[in-house]
Amino acid sequence: MVMVDSSSMELAKDAYDDDGRISRTGTLWTCIAHIITGVIGSGVLSLAWSISKLGWILGPICLISFAIVTYISSSLLSDCYRSPDPVTGKRNYCYTDAVRVNLASKTKTWCCGFLQVLSFYLTGVAYVRNSEVKLLSQGRSWCSMFIWQGDLHAALWNSPDNGHIQGSITGAPAANTADKVWLAFQAIGDIAFAYPKFLYVFIKLYSQPTYALVERWFAKKYPNNDFVTKFYSIKLPSIPSFQVNLLRICFRTCYVASTTAIGIIFPYFNQILGVLGAVNFWPLAVYFPVEMYIVQKKIEAWTRTWVILKIFCLVCLLISLISLIGSIQGLVSAKFGN
Repeated sequence: MVMVDSSSMELAKDAYDDDGRISRTGTLWTCIAHIITGVIGSGVLSLAWSISKLGWILGPICLISFAIVTYISSSLLSDCYRSPDPVTGKRNYCYTDAVRVNLASKTKTWCCGFLQVLSFYLTGVAYVRNSEVKLLSQGRSWCSMFIWQGDLHAALWNSPDNGHIQGSITGAPAANTADKVWLAFQAIGDIAFAYPKFLYVFIKLYSQPTYALVERWFAKKYPNNDFVTKFYSIKLPSIPSFQVNLLRICFRTCYVASTTAIGIIFPYFNQILGVLGAVNFWPLAVYFPVEMYIVQKKIEAWTRTWVILKIFCLVCLLISLISLIGSIQGLVSAKFGN
């Protein structure tokens, strides 16, 4: 007679989720840590500039407004994590899976995937430019204390003028009204870039999803091509042997080189973030979550909830459009002059 330890069976059962995958071990605190990690990046670095352009009244209002929009979108998107039932349905392991299952449209799924890859790529450009700015600031500083002090001053928009903080209720002055409007639109785009990262806490490394997507596509398309699928073992003195793949070396090198080249050609940090925020804010942070939620909850057209969600979507679209226009104008002006 074989004796089975019931406690061992319970432990083995708890090791897997209901979908057969290894049980998730995340907690509220690890979730908060991932959110902080995602937000404290290139997006936050431009917020001081945005507040300086919008002023002490409109700036905080925009920050709070985008925070509310992101909270609403995150709540809508979380209900689409499982399909068709938000509690017992099958898990959607990535954003594009959720779009494909809920909206059942190849075109929308492709657009979602394309915008995500574009967002990852432009984020890479932004981080290249951010790294350049930081390296330059370090090279010009006497020591790390001065670097820290400079970052603090930037965050407070504090310019040395007899120890007083510079700024105004209406924001930094411009040469004329048109320039002021363009700068305000661009500042809104920068804020839009900073906030959706609450929403994409699953993005830990911005380039890795793009690498994985492209390499999986090539492997599926050319399964018998040695350039794509074969790994070569390399042994160097004093370090363990490792394997390399020609596709990975070539593609990843070109990817990094291209982001670096674009960062050099357009070395305008705030403008790049404004374009990035305007491009990905509405479709990824508003449109797809709203549309999936409507399908998930089976909300009928012209009902009160449907109308509210559509108005919410339309308002965010208008904000994204004016942000995109202002950011592109700022990018072109910075590159080619006024």
